[in-house]
Amino acid sequence: MIEQPDKSFTLEETLEWWRRKVDLLDAEMTDLLAKRASYALEINKLKQKAGLDIIQPDREKEVLAHVSKVKHAPLPTESLEKIYKAIIEEIRALQEKWIKQEQEKQAQQEQEEASSN
Repeated sequence: MIEQPDKSFTLEETLEWWRRKVDLLDAEMTDLLAKRASYALEINKLKQKAGLDIIQPDREKEVLAHVSKVKHAPLPTESLEKIYKAIIEEIRALQEKWIKQEQEKQAQQEQEEASSN
């Protein structure tokens, strides 16, 4: 059962109570998204070492299929899929940025090595 505000609260107090709850959830979700992004970057490192493609559409499909099976009422499945597609898109952009940074580091190291020889 979902926690409820005190019945003696005024309408404004009740609204503020719910808004504080939403703010706390937003902070938790932000932390979880940051963790998810960190995990994705760690996975990138492993894929790079193994010579695997960084972007794997089949895995993205698995993620969407998995989250659609998790209990998420009252959120419609379509809404949840849209949210996760947006998350995946942003993580992919982060991965691409990471790849570019790694390539730039590699090029800089090679340039430094060439100029020191």
